[in-house]
Parts: sequence; C-alpha cells; structure tokens
Amino acid sequence: MAANSFANAQLSALRDAFTDGSDTSCALLTGREATNIADPAGTALKAEIEVATCPTDFPDATMVTVTVRNAAGASPLAVLSTQIVVTKA
Repeated sequence: MAANSFANAQLSALRDAFTDGSDTSCALLTGREATNIADPAGTALKAEIEVATCPTDFPDATMVTVTVRNAAGASPLAVLSTQIVVTKA
C-alpha cells in the first residue's frame, strides 16, 4: 500500500508539472528522470522515474514509469506508468 501511494504521488507531481495543455519539451521531461528518490513519509522506499524514448513527431505522448523498491536492485514493490504529452524535442 505504501509503495503504491509513493509511486502515485511521484506520477501525480509529474502530471501536475506537465499538463496536457502545456508546451512541454521532451528534453525537459527527460530531465526529470531520477533514481533513489526518498519517500517523504520516512519509509525506506526509494523511487525511480524513467522516461521512454522521445517521439520523432510532435505533438505526441511519451511513457513515464515510476518504480518503487525497498532496496537498490530489489524486486519492484510498485510500478506505475502514464503517458505525458510532449510538443517539441
């Protein structure tokens, strides 16, 4: 439950930052990729944000995936994905 909540919070923050109506570059979105993101709730959980390969035609959407683990290299406890619209490279 905590892993899903943490992953969902990470995706929500990205969706809020990159709304469908915004002028979003793929480079800016890719810049949000990160590993070892600590859970602000103080758990030992860590999140990773991955952005799929950018499209070649715009506007289009790219897949963003958040994976939550309890240790580096451990099996994922939660994996959530969403698509975010990008309007330029």
